[in-house]
Amino acid sequence: MGGRFFYGRGVTELLPFILIDIVILIAVGLFYLRQSSFFHPLSLYLFFHLYSFTLRGFELYSGKYPMYFGLVTSRYYSAVRPEEFVRALIVADIALVLFAAGCFLAAGVKHVRTAQPFDNNLLIVFLLTLLPASFYFLISRRFGGEQSELLNVQLLLMIGVWPIACIGLAVARWGFKLHWLVLAAIYMFIVGTQGYHRFMLLLPLILLVGIYLARRRQMWPRTGVWAFLVLVMLAFPVMKTFGQEYNASGATAALETATSTAMAAGDDPLVTRTEMFLDQFAGALTLADGLEAPLLGKSYLAIVTLPIPRSWWPDKPTLGETTVAIEAAGRPFTEEGRIVTLIGESYINFGYVGIALIMPLLGYLLSRFYFKAFAVSALDPYKLAYLALTTTYLQVYRDGLLSLILFSFIVGFPIYLYAFVNGLMQRARAAGATRWPKANPTAARRADHWTSPLGDDSAPVTASKPLQP
Repeated sequence: MGGRFFYGRGVTELLPFILIDIVILIAVGLFYLRQSSFFHPLSLYLFFHLYSFTLRGFELYSGKYPMYFGLVTSRYYSAVRPEEFVRALIVADIALVLFAAGCFLAAGVKHVRTAQPFDNNLLIVFLLTLLPASFYFLISRRFGGEQSELLNVQLLLMIGVWPIACIGLAVARWGFKLHWLVLAAIYMFIVGTQGYHRFMLLLPLILLVGIYLARRRQMWPRTGVWAFLVLVMLAFPVMKTFGQEYNASGATAALETATSTAMAAGDDPLVTRTEMFLDQFAGALTLADGLEAPLLGKSYLAIVTLPIPRSWWPDKPTLGETTVAIEAAGRPFTEEGRIVTLIGESYINFGYVGIALIMPLLGYLLSRFYFKAFAVSALDPYKLAYLALTTTYLQVYRDGLLSLILFSFIVGFPIYLYAFVNGLMQRARAAGATRWPKANPTAARRADHWTSPLGDDSAPVTASKPLQP
């Protein structure tokens, strides 16, 4: 079966499965069209599937080499075989249908809530406390050279990723003022030139675009925003190369290297236009079959031990437990930082049962959160918390459920904490206004009416018209 490929004709066996994949993509898209929006979890999943599996399948069919094929090195590599690609594409299509089914099920549930006003005083306290501290730890880690023992504590390192969440809170409430945009640009420059974790640049961009659309009550970007997003996605594959070269040789050399790398994805079968996520997923499925038993959720325990410094517990579970478990000779996934995708993580932990349970359940829960967040039209702290979650969807689909905590709750912690505390304060005020309306007429009015961050002060909160995706 694999002989056809080695003569440069591509993985011809993939063609019928690519066509089936396209039919499934179109069918799911049409069925989902009525409720579609930029913010819906299925939108980004369809994009992830198209980019990671469908387009990569076309690359392989057209003659691009699979992962590990043709490497000139002393290490023995085991290239991903055509039958592995076929199996991976079939499993990915089944996972897409299951995830979409969970999303469609959530759409049938009635979602009603009342918008919550921003408490300006509380927000100012949050920003004055967290924004300077988060920038301090970010800059200390990026430019501080030899770090102190204090900066190596994991909990304090987490604070260094909070600036964008603080900026997101500010622009959600007061708009895209110049000073907030300058701070956002500084943050993105720092994370964009670090040479690793490209998603730490992509996630803030998704958050700011989401806030921009939500403030304008738009469910889809206009032409200019789409052009910006396309530009970001074209640059994404070379972001890591740019950051590494920037640190080594400076901005000019980094730009030249990144440009030449992007242009090289032409006739060279070793250079791909997309990430080799399909290859890594296909290889992970095969490696998982060699395990004596599934991990049974062991990889998820790493998030519990994350705050503990490794110097205190050298053998604590790693965030890459799935790749550590399946790594074998010829496919050094851990050493090279490979990924297994959300589907692969589910399979490694629980086999096909894991895929059948986790994919629809995740689609259902994320969609429930989405519909409840957009049950009101104004951008309030609850909706902002959902927008913070949407920034991690691509990371979750690529890396697994741990990213839902690692790149959502930790990175967006100021947003979630503010939404929680603000909600408690609003409920307390509403309860006080209900008990003593005559004694506190201001609180009573505040319980029924609030100043929208969108500048719409005319409609009472309880009458806020839901957006219909």
